[in-house]
Amino acid sequence: MVLVRSRLGHWWSLGTGVVLVAGSVLVGLEIIRLYWVVAALGVWAAVGYFLDRVFFYSLAGTVHEVLLRDLLKASAWYRKAVDSGSSEPLTQARLGHYSLVEGDHVEAMRLLEEALMRAPRHVPARLDLALTYTKLGKQAEALEQAGRALAIRPSSYEAWAVLGMVRKLLGDLQGARVATARALELNDDLALAHSNMGEILYLLGVHEEAKRHLQRAVTLAPDVPDGHYWLGAIYLDENNIPRAREELVEALNRHIQQDYLSNVTRQMILEKLAQVSGPQSVRTKA
Repeated sequence: MVLVRSRLGHWWSLGTGVVLVAGSVLVGLEIIRLYWVVAALGVWAAVGYFLDRVFFYSLAGTVHEVLLRDLLKASAWYRKAVDSGSSEPLTQARLGHYSLVEGDHVEAMRLLEEALMRAPRHVPARLDLALTYTKLGKQAEALEQAGRALAIRPSSYEAWAVLGMVRKLLGDLQGARVATARALELNDDLALAHSNMGEILYLLGVHEEAKRHLQRAVTLAPDVPDGHYWLGAIYLDENNIPRAREELVEALNRHIQQDYLSNVTRQMILEKLAQVSGPQSVRTKA
């Protein structure tokens, strides 16, 4: 992972490795006690924090994101790093990603554009920028960014999936189908691509194949609302009211995600639910 490699390549991380290796050898030879190694690490941490505080904020963000999976705290640490003057592109890109997920699309665009000025070949940032442009109604710019990501990394299944999303938003359903199919050829376990393919096929009227992709999507990522929503829409069209209600309630219950950019809004789900049960019958998890 580029983010982790970047943190490990910093001078403080390299120095920490030297302290740990040297300390382990010396303790093994019984030249020093373990507490001296712990003390040395504490001093080294203080030196690093004094000389490059911003790196420590970014490192804390990476630890919370990658190891602890606490995405809210990760976002807060990345924000602290950027607000403290960090112009390191990977930190800006990660904060841009979280700004996108949290719905602050203007801030996401600013951060991602700045990150890409310094790291133009960073594919994840370019894909996040494409998605940000779609949220801001800049579909032509989004298409350009997806294309540039694929020019850098033609085998990126994420890039093919995003290209499919952008083409779908532009009304090119057949082009979206081709791009999404390519994403699934590269990674058949990509829940987002299965969900997008299901939506595309539903819009094309190919309901049975759409259901297969949507069922695969909710199996791979049951907490993501999109697959449940489009399954509910298909069941509603088939007049299978109990299954439609079940899937739509699942979509509503799972709508708020920490780290997933849903293409389905809460209002869309509520409108579909009203068709199957009336607003007064909707019951969601607390």
